Amino acid sequence: MVVISINGGKKTVRPDSNRDICNMRKLLKYSVLFIILIICGTCSEPYTPEISKYEDILVIDGIITNEPGPYEVRISRSFKYSDSEGQPEHHATVLIKDDQGNIASMEETSPGIYSTIDPDFRGIIGRQYQLYVNTYADQQVYESEFVELKKVP
Repeated sequence: MVVISINGGKKTVRPDSNRDICNMRKLLKYSVLFIILIICGTCSEPYTPEISKYEDILVIDGIITNEPGPYEVRISRSFKYSDSEGQPEHHATVLIKDDQGNIASMEETSPGIYSTIDPDFRGIIGRQYQLYVNTYADQQVYESEFVELKKVP
């Protein structure tokens, strides 16, 4: 854009630099955004890894807190990449032990999901807990280390 000003009969022609700079910044911003959209939109190619090795591993997922229960532990088997989910581990013996000899039993409430039987059981801050699992199918025993339940800041 050009600005023409008249001072005492003299005509001065100068560019409106503030407006030009603003327009250039907008153009640059939209150009960069356009380029990013092009790059992100065109680089999507599915990746399927070639996995030839598979191990049948027990997968255990659970948590203990000092909040009221019941607590749940999910137990399943690892699964192949081509499968959608692991097979639940049925009929296992699942116990939560503390460092003072107390034991909380768990029962299978749905396939592969074990819940504490005692509704009043809850973790106590400062005590240490261990998860004990004895699988039914292959009679393998799995025990975690004792882990202290710490206060969350």
